This record gives sequence, C-alpha cells and structure tokens, in this order.
Amino acid sequence: MTPNAKPEAVRAAWLVPNMKTSQLQELLSTEMASSRLRAAVCMEALQEAGVQVLPPNLIDCAEVPQVLFMSKYVHDSGAGLYLHDGGTRWAYWDETIRRLKSKGTRLVIDYTDHHWAGQDIRTKWYQHILPHVDGVVVPSEQMERNAREYWKGPLWRIPEPLEVPTLAPRALAAGQPLQAVWYGHNSNLPYLARMVEGALRHMPPMHITVLTNFMGAQDFERLKAQAPSGTTLRLVKWTVPAMVEAASKAHVALIPSDTNDPRKNGASNNRAVTALALGLVPVATMIDSYKPFAPMMVEAELVRSIS
Repeated sequence: MTPNAKPEAVRAAWLVPNMKTSQLQELLSTEMASSRLRAAVCMEALQEAGVQVLPPNLIDCAEVPQVLFMSKYVHDSGAGLYLHDGGTRWAYWDETIRRLKSKGTRLVIDYTDHHWAGQDIRTKWYQHILPHVDGVVVPSEQMERNAREYWKGPLWRIPEPLEVPTLAPRALAAGQPLQAVWYGHNSNLPYLARMVEGALRHMPPMHITVLTNFMGAQDFERLKAQAPSGTTLRLVKWTVPAMVEAASKAHVALIPSDTNDPRKNGASNNRAVTALALGLVPVATMIDSYKPFAPMMVEAELVRSIS
C-alpha cells in the first residue's frame, strides 16, 4: 500500500433463498424468518459498521466479497419462480461459492435447521458444502450441539431479535369464544395439520387465524374439514402487521412442531418469544429452545383443557 492510501473497503455478500429482487428492502419483510430476522439484520449491522454490502445473491455484481454468508438452503421456491435461479438454486449457489472461494472469499453459513442429520436434498446440499465452510452461525444451544457433531471450526451462537410490539394479554370473558393464531412459513403447515387432527380435539372450540405465505385453497379446505366440531379456521396472508393485528384479538398462539424431527431439533425460540411479546399463551411442542419459557407455556402434547 502506498503512503496515505486508503485501505480497501471490506465487502460482504449473502446467498439468500426465495428473493424476487436484489434489494435489501425485500429481506426486511420476507415471510422466511431466517432471511428476515437473520440475513437482513446482519446486512444492516454490517452496513452500520462500514462494510460494503453487495447485492443479495450477487445479482449483476462482479465484485468479490471477503466474506460470503449463506442463509438457509431452500432447494426450490415452491409455488413461485424467483430471481436468477428459475426456482432451483443448487447450481447457482454451488458455482458462486466455488468461484468466490477460489478468489479467497471466506464462507460462513447460517445453520438454522439441522439438515446435516436429515435424509433429503437439503442434507445432500449441506454435506456437499461442508468442505468449503469457514464458519458456522447457529440460533440456539441445541443447534450448537448439533452442528458440533459435524463442524469443529469457528462457530457463533446468535439468537434472533424481537420484531413485534409488546402487547398486554387479553382476558377471556365468560362465554367468549377462544381466539387463536398460528403463524409460520408454509413448510411448517404439516405440524399444524397434525395438531388439528390430534391435540385440538382435547381443547375447547376456538377460532383460529392461520397466517402463512402460501396455502392452496383445496389444501386449506381439507384442513378445515379435519377440525373438531365448533373449531373454525380462516386463512390470512402472512405479514408482520397482519400477524400483530390477528394477535391483538387473540388469546393463544398454536406452535406445534415435532421433537423427533431432526430438522427442528435446535430450532430458534422465535415463535415462542413472539407469542409471549404479543400477549399470547403459547400452546407449543416443547422443543429445546422453548424450555426456558415453559412456566409461561402450555405443552401441546399434554394439553387437555384451557380455561
């Protein structure tokens, strides 16, 4: 470096699934929590620290970042075809990672679902990418333990921020119907379906607002048909304001999962913390990250009544 020359700016980039644009603003409102609460927050913090943040997925960008962060790998985009990859991103992400690694870029992956222990295409991706990884970020203590079975290098545990206002709990008046909300990415709908067919049959009748990014009309009608007598469901497009609006009129949040599903073993506490902040009683599957909040929750698998 010549005297008085300015040091080269530090550059960072993210590989993020399901992007329709190459704008950071999209990440701030995307329905995928691992992008909205992790990638977007990290990008904003990097910018505040003076790091040059390149466009998500490096669309139309020839610059080489010193660090490449990889968000949750979602193999395809479900019902939509998204920017640059036609809905399937293995080839694009693989080529990008290999090209940048050859130029000295460090790869840090945000490991939010335990796919190394799975058996599907996502497991194949994480096994495929493991030799290229330089660092791992996880959202919970359990996910740290999970990742350590496969990764012995640098690891950071970073929880997710709270994105909703704090609301007071709503009292349930005598004779008033119980109001509930379920919110989540459509990949989690199978857990809701199991709850509708199982634990809900041991609860009082309730009105449930289902907030998700996409659910076909026929699939929703089948879900409604499985509900126990007196319980009704309505479908709402998920956004943060829509979630807050529905929660402000509700009493409980339904948060079913599966403690035997390796993918969810170590998931963050985001849904439970969100429910509590919104003044809701979480009726939840007690995954590891929820256990500190157990005194304020109802375990879905043990519930017989709510009063």
